[in-house]
Amino acid sequence: MQAEPSERFRLLVERAAGGPAPALRGVRGPARMLSHIDADGISSASVLAWLLLELGIPFHASFVKRFPEDPARELGESYELLVVSDMGSGYRERLSGAASRARVVVVDHHEPVGETPEGVEELNPHDLGIDGGQEVSAAGVAYALFRAALPDGPRPAHLALLGAIGDVQSRNGFTGVNREILRQAKEMGLVEARTELRLFGGPEYPLLLALERTVDPPIPGVSGSSSGALQMLEGLGIPPKTGDRMTTLSDLTEEQRRALLSEIVKRLAAWGQRASPDQLLGTVYTLLTEPPGSPLRDLGTFATLLNACGRMGRADVGLALGLGRRGRALEAANRVLSEYRRELARFLDVLSEVQRVEGGVLFVDGRGRLRDTLTSPVASIAARVPPEEGVLLVAVAAEEPEDPGRVKLSLRLTQEGRESGLDAGEIASAAAAELGGEGGGHSAAAGLTVPASELQRLVSLLAESTRR
Repeated sequence: MQAEPSERFRLLVERAAGGPAPALRGVRGPARMLSHIDADGISSASVLAWLLLELGIPFHASFVKRFPEDPARELGESYELLVVSDMGSGYRERLSGAASRARVVVVDHHEPVGETPEGVEELNPHDLGIDGGQEVSAAGVAYALFRAALPDGPRPAHLALLGAIGDVQSRNGFTGVNREILRQAKEMGLVEARTELRLFGGPEYPLLLALERTVDPPIPGVSGSSSGALQMLEGLGIPPKTGDRMTTLSDLTEEQRRALLSEIVKRLAAWGQRASPDQLLGTVYTLLTEPPGSPLRDLGTFATLLNACGRMGRADVGLALGLGRRGRALEAANRVLSEYRRELARFLDVLSEVQRVEGGVLFVDGRGRLRDTLTSPVASIAARVPPEEGVLLVAVAAEEPEDPGRVKLSLRLTQEGRESGLDAGEIASAAAAELGGEGGGHSAAAGLTVPASELQRLVSLLAESTRR
């Protein structure tokens, strides 16, 4: 029988108290921090940065696309602590050199590979029988470490939920450790949850802007177009303003909500995308410490902002938001998000020209058209509304800018793929091993890099993996 969510969270905190937390004590600094560029990487780094600041430890943080071959090189001469978040457990053998020169703390939720080297303090839910792919993100693991190190300190539970949402662990409701963190966030008055149409900004954000800025999924004729969003509302008889303020989702009647949802489904269908109302509705989480009208008040939108910052090379702005900075940081994040949306929209406009279905795989060839850091969001969007039945796995490819001889791919399972029992992480690992690449991830989302010359063979391997 599986332990209750509160018990599973307690196990994580106890493990943190037994090794990683003590490793942070007595450090005079500075510390070196490495984290991934996605929303969970930035959220987990925010939790750990907050913890280091509370402990009086100065730090230098960097955000990377993949774990370095030799993390010891990141230490230089002055760092006495290396903190790694949202990565590291899959490359334990690479940590030995760093552990011989400094204290090393790894906070990750990916499936571990190999043995933890001596001198490395690691906190990973898989070591406790907890599914890091579904029930806790790296930010949630970092939150457990925070609670262990500072049991009477602040509780940044919202950042843990941000990471989980960014890693798509909230799709069918939070489970396990995430559910316990949500309970704590509600108890502290940080977060409230409700079922709503999932649009940018959440239920209290101006609806006209929400429709224009929604890109997951992109609404044909509306996303990226203020005039298109206005025409859609006017066609539905929904006024863009209520009194002297902009209309929000919360202002709509049930009849208006149903009409809006139906119109979005129709537009997606006309664009060749299969989508049901259930795919567009879900639980939205409101961050009560943010003012109404702020995009950060909706945790889903907050996660989108962090992801955009990381994918567009401005993870530093995302970290500032995670640490509570607003003003110029939020202005910068909104500028980054605008460019992120434009790049996504440009590629999604030509998506039908560069995609094909092979077996149970939708393969999207973004080489020469798509930034390598955007394969993940494109894969997530395509997997949510696949073009036809029978698509179990989406694979989006782009060139590796640092190594033109290699191709990076992001894999995502569709709903049908998840129901079939496929494991994207296992598929990525097996394919990468056979083709001389690197790969891995979670059951529903994974990534890999392979030699460019092996790309067609890879697509065939992926298609074969969906037939088993």
